[in-house]
Amino acid sequence: MYFNRSQEDEDHILSLLGSIRESSTYSSFIHSDTIESINQSYDQIVLSSKEHGSEHPITLQLLYQLSDLLISIRHYDSASKILERSTLGCKRCYGEEHVEVAHFLTLLANSLNFNLKYGESITLYKQALSIYEVWYGRSHVSIAALLENISHALYSMQRYEDSQLFYERLLVYYRVNKGNAHFDTLKTINKLASAYQSQGMYIEADILCSDSLADCISTLGSNHATTQKSVVTLAQVKQAQGKLKEAELMYRKSLESNEQLLGLTHEETLANVVILARLLYEQRDMVPSEHMYRRALRGYMDSIGTGDSRTTDVMHCIGEILLQRELIKDALTMLRDAYDARKMFYGQHHPLTLSTQFLIGKALLKASLWRHRPSSPQKGKSAVMSLEETLHGFDKVLGPEHPKTMEVVDCLGDVLLQRDEFVLAGNYFQRYYDYLMKHKGAMHRSTSEVAYKLAVITERSIGKIITTLTDSQLFIKASGLYKQAYDGYRQAKIDFKITDDDDDVERKQEELLELDELINDAQEMCRYALMRSKY
Repeated sequence: MYFNRSQEDEDHILSLLGSIRESSTYSSFIHSDTIESINQSYDQIVLSSKEHGSEHPITLQLLYQLSDLLISIRHYDSASKILERSTLGCKRCYGEEHVEVAHFLTLLANSLNFNLKYGESITLYKQALSIYEVWYGRSHVSIAALLENISHALYSMQRYEDSQLFYERLLVYYRVNKGNAHFDTLKTINKLASAYQSQGMYIEADILCSDSLADCISTLGSNHATTQKSVVTLAQVKQAQGKLKEAELMYRKSLESNEQLLGLTHEETLANVVILARLLYEQRDMVPSEHMYRRALRGYMDSIGTGDSRTTDVMHCIGEILLQRELIKDALTMLRDAYDARKMFYGQHHPLTLSTQFLIGKALLKASLWRHRPSSPQKGKSAVMSLEETLHGFDKVLGPEHPKTMEVVDCLGDVLLQRDEFVLAGNYFQRYYDYLMKHKGAMHRSTSEVAYKLAVITERSIGKIITTLTDSQLFIKASGLYKQAYDGYRQAKIDFKITDDDDDVERKQEELLELDELINDAQEMCRYALMRSKY
């Protein structure tokens, strides 16, 4: 039942719409027809609110359509503000458990989900799910969409066991309603396998994907495009298990099949190219990986341009490879292009945009180390500014304890240590150290590495910074950190295994030699610090 609201309510929604409309700016990627549709929606809502009221079904439908348009152009904050207000109106208009309320809850949850506010979106998705189940039953297509969204949000929050439960329910739905070889079924198998892998359940993931591939071959044949998707999914499981050569053979087989079935520039073929490029990068085959990425970039630029996430992702990856190959000038050019494109596509504070900014900071550091003498105050200055801006963004968007945030914290500590800014470097390393002690433990290799850095800072700062500790106490503190690093490296060596099944025995042997060097170095530094503490 529709209730006519007070004039204050009408003024509130019109004021909200007016402020959002005035503050909105539109990216050059957005088509002019879309902008015109948005402006027309604003005008229609104002007229409908004045004629019918802000909570009349007609006005609510117009608000829903406007919010959907704003989400389509990634104006998530604006859409969320409108939907929060109109969802309340919808509840008053139809009642708390009406299916129209579920529609609004779902769209609001989508907006929050796209804006990386996963916890809030899950709560709303579950509310909508309970309403849809009452109205439509458990087999309606809307139920499947919500299950997929909830699963994705849980996985993004690293709640892998919870996400597994929802993916398993979704997989049952697709198998019953669409069959074992349907694209949606295979996509869900891929995501469920990822949830298994994230929990270390490699055997379960392997069985799931192997059975799926067998179903596709028997139903569709070996050369069907859907079968090749299943091949790729199984190859990704092999890759996660460290069976890189086996995975590479499967990727190449799938790529060759798609080239023949779909053509060299089809989007599925290019997706295979990107997957193979990632594997080659993981195997440290930088030049072949770069060649594959550049092939994908040419295909995407010709077909979809820079205004697509696939293009910007590939640009980012090429920049990362160039940085690894020490081609700093080329890396900076590519990364800046990727940053500009991602900034336009996702926004300045999206994690993917910030990830590219992080690589730019690392590239600026390398460029600075070549350009300036070790003692120069300019060394790393631009890198510090870029990294601090990245850290501020990750702190806000992902949170202060997210692994990506901690990666930037560690990098900032390294930069400031090279600039001999011991206090600031120590603060960053201490933050990272506390995080690792909490989440990984004292014997984890990463904890050992940061303990070693803190020991170096403690030693180098003696006589250079004001502290309440004596020199002897500082050396004792450093020796304790070196000892922790030594113990952690030794444990890493004990846990290190090389088997006949390993694809890259030579690389693993190099890693083992590196561990031996780290153990010896930490032991020597510990002895030296103890000796100095006695003088």
